[in-house]
Amino acid sequence: MSQSFQINAWYHAKLDVIANTVYGKAWLFGAPEPAWQVSGTQSTISTPGVGGLRCGAADVYFQHFSETPITQISGTVTNATTGSGLAGVTVNLSNGTSVVTDSSGKYVFAGLAAGSYTLSAAQNGFNPGTANASVSIGQSAINVTLALTPIAPSPTPGATPTASPSPHG
Repeated sequence: MSQSFQINAWYHAKLDVIANTVYGKAWLFGAPEPAWQVSGTQSTISTPGVGGLRCGAADVYFQHFSETPITQISGTVTNATTGSGLAGVTVNLSNGTSVVTDSSGKYVFAGLAAGSYTLSAAQNGFNPGTANASVSIGQSAINVTLALTPIAPSPTPGATPTASPSPHG
């Protein structure tokens, strides 16, 4: 694959370095984010131009990369009442895999085969929730929210409701 870049133009860029592997993508500002990413490895990240993205004042270089489509489902598990993220919730995918939400309630299932999936999540004190998502090669499902509704407290056994005095006496 060949990617052309324009001189004196603004670009979005996403980079992730894990050990000696660099993953990244760059696209023209205002254009839709591409579904592809590039990746490469090198013996040291500090060596310029080998398996990395190198930027100068008027140029950008991708070298020694292979293209990999990004196919994932990502989103957040939230409290349906407050909208806040729920940390430590196990999210199950219909292909049998599961992940645990981070401290913000976010989750990611990466490297998925094209198809339709059902997600489910349950947390103590909340009703379980489900969502459906479909992905195709290079097309991810992002911002898939599982909003869990808090379980209403049960009345205490033997408790008698109390009536408020009438303002009309």
